[in-house]
Amino acid sequence: MADITKKCKEIIQELENNIKDSDDLEFAKQQVFSLLESFLEEIESIQETAEKRVEKLIQNQSELDRRLSTIEKDIYEEEGDFEISCPYCNHDFLIDYDELKNEVICPECNNTIELDWNEEHDCSCCHEDCEDDCHHCDDSCDCEDCDDDYEEDEDNEDM
Repeated sequence: MADITKKCKEIIQELENNIKDSDDLEFAKQQVFSLLESFLEEIESIQETAEKRVEKLIQNQSELDRRLSTIEKDIYEEEGDFEISCPYCNHDFLIDYDELKNEVICPECNNTIELDWNEEHDCSCCHEDCEDDCHHCDDSCDCEDCDDDYEEDEDNEDM
């Protein structure tokens, strides 16, 4: 700002040295001051706009930080709710994730449900999570897994 003040004083001094008519000198000074006032108003307007944008950016950054924190918490937090659907009564309920927990009791039917946190077994016949045997098929199923199980059962009965 000191440079602008110095430059303005230099311009006024040059006007005073080069314009001999006092009315013309006053007119020239008024025009210079009017121009400077317009520039300063424009600079002030730009500064206000910039400050508003910075404030908006700060608010947006705070919101992004909050969302990121929530996402990080969801990703990296091992404990949390895990939805279980009881295979006996189809009741859906939430449990806390605990890798050490091997079973849970359904709050609706009170049956014990085994938990397997590590692997999912996909049954080829019904596309459900099955354990070692297929529990979703009956003897009329044409699935290879069920046919093998059925044949093993028949072999065991013959003995």
